[in-house]
Amino acid sequence: MEDFKRILQSVGIETFVKYFNVFKENQNESSNELIYEAFKANNEKWTQKVYCSKASKGKRIFRLELEIDALDYIVNQATHVDDHTRKRAAELLKEEMRLKGSFLEK
Repeated sequence: MEDFKRILQSVGIETFVKYFNVFKENQNESSNELIYEAFKANNEKWTQKVYCSKASKGKRIFRLELEIDALDYIVNQATHVDDHTRKRAAELLKEEMRLKGSFLEK
């Protein structure tokens, strides 16, 4: 299995948290167009190659079901993470744990 830290590093912690729901919603799409649109809507100044890499790696974290591991790492272990990003990651982690828990109960 691919190491989520390496994939997360390719996406970028702030980018992963900021676009978490976009990656989640588009994880099984073959096209990255909706993700590119979200990036462009926020005036991200990346090259096309960077857009592609971040979109593909962000979706991969979800396809490998590593999103909770990635969020937990961001909240509890990652260094050089600003307070806003860490707080948002904690909120996302709590929500994902709630969703996974309710899914497991069914």
